[in-house]
Amino acid sequence: TYYLVGAALLGYLIGSVSMARVIGYFFAPGVDFSTQDYQILGGDIMSLDIASATNVSQKLGARFGCLVSILDMLKVLVPTLVLRLVFPEDPYFLALAALGVVGHNFPVYYRFRGGGGLSSALGGLLVVDWLAVLVTPAAGMVLGMGLFRDAYVGSTLWLFLLIPWFWVRTHNWAHIAYAAIIAVSFLIATMPLTKQYIGLRKKGPEALLNFYEQFHMGRGLVKIGRFFGLYKKKT
Repeated sequence: TYYLVGAALLGYLIGSVSMARVIGYFFAPGVDFSTQDYQILGGDIMSLDIASATNVSQKLGARFGCLVSILDMLKVLVPTLVLRLVFPEDPYFLALAALGVVGHNFPVYYRFRGGGGLSSALGGLLVVDWLAVLVTPAAGMVLGMGLFRDAYVGSTLWLFLLIPWFWVRTHNWAHIAYAAIIAVSFLIATMPLTKQYIGLRKKGPEALLNFYEQFHMGRGLVKIGRFFGLYKKKT
C-alpha cells in the first residue's frame, strides 16, 4: 500500500511539471502559455485556457509545440517504464502513469491550472499497453469523425475507449481504474473548453472550420475530417 501511494504521489509531482511553461520560461520569458484567444465568426472570442503544446505552437511555432508534446510524453513514460521494469508484477507503474496525467492537468506548482493531458496519457500508455496506442486513437478517430461527425470528438474519444479496451483485454481492475482516472481527469480539466466548443458547434460548420484553421493541430484535424466528408472546401 505504501509503495502504491508513493508511486501515485511521485507520478503526480512529476506530472505537475508543466513543459509548456518550462519551454516558455527559457524561450519566451514573460509570455503566458496557459491561455490563448481565438477569433471566431461573429466577432466572439474562444479562449483555450490550458497550458498546452497547442498554445506553445501558436505563440512560438510548431517546432516548439512538438517539443512540448514530446517532453510531456517522456515525463510520464520514463518513470512509468522504470517502475514496470523494477516491479513488473505490481500495479505501481499504473498508479504513476495515471497520476502523472492528473498532475499534468491539475499541477500543484501552478495553482492547479494545467493542460488536457493527451500527450502525457500517450506517454504512459506506451508503457502500459503499446498496442492500445495504435488501436484506440484510430478507433476514436473513425467513430468520432464517422459516427459523431466531429473532429474534437475524434481526437479525444480514444481516452474513453481505453476503459472498455482494458476491460476486454485484461479484466484487471487496476488497468480499468488507470483508464478511468485519466479519462475523468481529462473530462474535468477540459470542461470549460468543451462548453465553449459546444457553443461554437451551434454556430455551424463554417464557424468550426474558421476555428480549426487558426492552429496547427486544428488544420490537421480538418484534413482528416475532409476524408470523412466533414468541413468541405467551398466550390
